[in-house]
Amino acid sequence: MGVGHTSCNKNGVNQVHSSFSTPRIFRGVAGDDMIEVISNIGLKIENGGLFISRGQGIHPRRIIHSWELIFVESGSLSIREDNDYYTVGAGQCLILAPGKTHEGTDNFPADLKFFWIHFTLLPSELPALLPGESTITLANYIRVKDSNSVASLFRLFLSEQTANAPVELLNTIFLLILKKLAASVPFDKHTENESVLVQQAAAYIRTHYHLKISTSSVAAKLKCNPDYLGRLFRQYRGLTVTDEINQQRVKTAESLLVTSLFSLPDIATRCGFTDTAYFREIFKKYKGVTPKKWRALYSRIHINTH
Repeated sequence: MGVGHTSCNKNGVNQVHSSFSTPRIFRGVAGDDMIEVISNIGLKIENGGLFISRGQGIHPRRIIHSWELIFVESGSLSIREDNDYYTVGAGQCLILAPGKTHEGTDNFPADLKFFWIHFTLLPSELPALLPGESTITLANYIRVKDSNSVASLFRLFLSEQTANAPVELLNTIFLLILKKLAASVPFDKHTENESVLVQQAAAYIRTHYHLKISTSSVAAKLKCNPDYLGRLFRQYRGLTVTDEINQQRVKTAESLLVTSLFSLPDIATRCGFTDTAYFREIFKKYKGVTPKKWRALYSRIHINTH
């Protein structure tokens, strides 16, 4: 696997390239703030959804005739595509190609949650670029640079899909997702490993998030310096220790909001928040809506568990 790089075409428009042997190529118009859809590009979105694990089962063996974009929000997905094996962790993205066999290589963990979108592309023989156009070339395995923004775009996509939005709007949101992914870092599954210390800290947080913990208390448990632990987290996971704690708390909260009748103060306490107002603030930061809104609207999104 290779490392991506950027170059500039004669019009000054950035083009993202990758030295991966099988780049994934998409066509769009580059703008200051977004990518516009070209009406005749032949990009067709089939459907999308959100998978939430029940802590059992395994990804089925299958061959599909469309591309599949997978973004893991929490947990990890163990899967193979022909002879390539992947463990796609939180904040990572995998693109599966059509016509290849893919299947799970391990059972779904209880905390696994990932978004998926199936789509088809125009033929591989692309016409010449028009003025103002650029290509977005993606590696098939990516460590997402801004995972919170990407997750928000997926949620927007699913919400608009549920509302039967025009295909042009879905295409635009999808291309915005691709643009975010193109700005991320190709992930080399053979050489990239998280620090053992970071793994230990993440495991401790997953089982103690409901208690009064902080960067300092986690570092003390692991007998290391809090600043050092914070630097490692930013280096290997792209977020702070506090973000990791809050994400675990919010993940539990979102489940309780749709599977229980507990009040907001009760849910806040069960998830480790000592103040309901702060719980609302943090939940909205990560999910884009208040807990109350999440509880009211979540069932409208396409969710599958198998």
